[in-house]
Amino acid sequence: MLPVPKVGQFTAKDKEVVKVLGQVNKPAAIPWEKGLTLSKVIAKAGGLTKLANTKKVSVTRNGKTVRHDLGSLKKKRIDPPILPGDIVAVAERYF
Repeated sequence: MLPVPKVGQFTAKDKEVVKVLGQVNKPAAIPWEKGLTLSKVIAKAGGLTKLANTKKVSVTRNGKTVRHDLGSLKKKRIDPPILPGDIVAVAERYF
């Protein structure tokens, strides 16, 4: 019998990575390193897909989600830091 996965429970190992989901070319758990930022995480995940909604990129940390607009961040020259255990999700745009 296969073990039942426990959804929503994080282990110590999960806190050493950043999970990147959604409209990126290579969704993955990326090892966290000092100096990691939102743009670096997206680049490490292979960049954005053609369907990515750059106005709806969210970072979830400790159960709280903050939504970012990549265009606005770029204009302001802001690149939010990413911490171990963060989850970055890029939404899909609709036509």
